[in-house]
Amino acid sequence: MSHGNDKFRLRGSDLVNIQQLYHELKNIESSQNPALFLALERFNSAYSDSSLEDKIIDFAISYEVLFSKQKEGTDSVTHKLAVRFSRFVAKNLEQRIALYRTMKGLYGKRSDIVHGNIKGTDQQEKESIAKDFEANMRISLKKYIEWFNTGNYNEHSDLVQEIDFGQI
Repeated sequence: MSHGNDKFRLRGSDLVNIQQLYHELKNIESSQNPALFLALERFNSAYSDSSLEDKIIDFAISYEVLFSKQKEGTDSVTHKLAVRFSRFVAKNLEQRIALYRTMKGLYGKRSDIVHGNIKGTDQQEKESIAKDFEANMRISLKKYIEWFNTGNYNEHSDLVQEIDFGQI
């Protein structure tokens, strides 16, 4: 992520990974998985946002879209999203607990922003929140694309159901 004078740099060794991800993404129709494409759109829009608050909100929307189902209701959203993220990304219990706590905290900061309660947060903390959200969403989006292409998932809700009840 770039904010201020930071620049994102690609190494020559990154080219193979980018090409592979591009081909995997190309195999998914946007009409087949609108949730993925909305998550990617919001993730990408964070890079053009001028404020850190807007970046955090865009990363949070990407997170919400990727780890929620339509018509699911709003009860315990923070908990559900954090559990799904941690189950999807981490292999063992300790890692899942740590990631659950991290994402629950980050999503709480998103709520603070949306509800106007982030005034006391300093610039450095906001940069850290945005950077953590970005890193976790980058991992999630990449893994989601790989899973969707290699699994038997016809729809986004199938993959979320696998996260909820499958043997991840």
